[in-house]
Amino acid sequence: MNETRKEQLAEAVLDAWEVGAEVDYSAAGDDPAARGELLQLEVTAALAAAALAAVHAAENPMPAAFAARMAALGRDVVERAPKPPSIGVPVSRRPNGLPFGLGLAAGFAIAWLALAESADSDPEVRREELLATGRSASVAWQAGASKAHGVVHGDVVWCTERQEGYLRIDGLQPLPEGHQYQLWIVDAHRVGAPVDGGLFDLQKTGENVVPITARLPVRDAKAFVVTVEKQGGVVVSDQSDVVAVATL
Repeated sequence: MNETRKEQLAEAVLDAWEVGAEVDYSAAGDDPAARGELLQLEVTAALAAAALAAVHAAENPMPAAFAARMAALGRDVVERAPKPPSIGVPVSRRPNGLPFGLGLAAGFAIAWLALAESADSDPEVRREELLATGRSASVAWQAGASKAHGVVHGDVVWCTERQEGYLRIDGLQPLPEGHQYQLWIVDAHRVGAPVDGGLFDLQKTGENVVPITARLPVRDAKAFVVTVEKQGGVVVSDQSDVVAVATL
């Protein structure tokens, strides 16, 4: 394989890791050797990052998407062993150490992710870190039509690029048994119902910081709405009990 082609494949790997996405094997075309080379480059990138993680995990934890991808690769190899990965590369052309490398990368990834989660498990800390990036939008809550559950104070912090956000909430009241608060995200790029942003309960009196768990990618968030729903939530809310709204 010529050096130009190798550079193109390496760039495809780096681009994928930068955005936390899966490597697109179509970059290698129909050439089995190129596809094998692409996988090896992906593994090499993972091992290099994992090696750095062992030294710098505390200051520079592995991005969750990167760790999840590596862990998935490792599990996939283990589950399919001793069969070769189905990417169209003859077994004789694949290096014998590749499954071990993937497993090692997955191990490093899981350990790195565990370190990151243990160090940054506090949503308040993660919220502050997200704000510090300068890439997030912050918008204050406004009272919803329903006043039965208190009047919320605080704000929503959301970063489209990282698909990450947090609700800072104060003023809502604990709900009666059988009910939960549910977040909805209005996305200008979607037609129909808002995106489910996750269920939550108040963990303490006073201010609570709640991570947003969007069920679908949100490309252009225009509003965040908190409703009261039955335990376990609903797929589509009738918006009959809106307690808070934050509009971008």
